[in-house]
Amino acid sequence: MDKKEIINLSELARIELSSQEIEKIQLDFEKLLEYAKQLQQIDTTNIESVLRGSKARNVFREDIVNEKKLNQREILIKSAFDIEGDYFKTPPVF
Repeated sequence: MDKKEIINLSELARIELSSQEIEKIQLDFEKLLEYAKQLQQIDTTNIESVLRGSKARNVFREDIVNEKKLNQREILIKSAFDIEGDYFKTPPVF
C-alpha cells in the first residue's frame, strides 16, 4: 500500500495524519500483508472447516403477549414529557 492510498483512506475517514504517521501506517500495512502471505502458505488440506466459532445456537422463544406490560404502556405514555399519538417525542439527536 503506497502513501497515496493511505492519504486517500485518511481523507475518506476524515482523519488527519502527519507524514510520520503515514509512514508508520505504511510500514504496519506492509507487515500485515506479509503476515497474510505467510498464513496463505500454511497447508490446511487435512483440517476440517469451521463454520462457527462456538457451538452456541440461536435460541428462540414463543412470542407471548404479556397483559401486565400492555397496561404499563398506557401508564408510561401518560407520564411521558412529550408524546405524539402513541409515541414518545424526543428532541433531535443531531
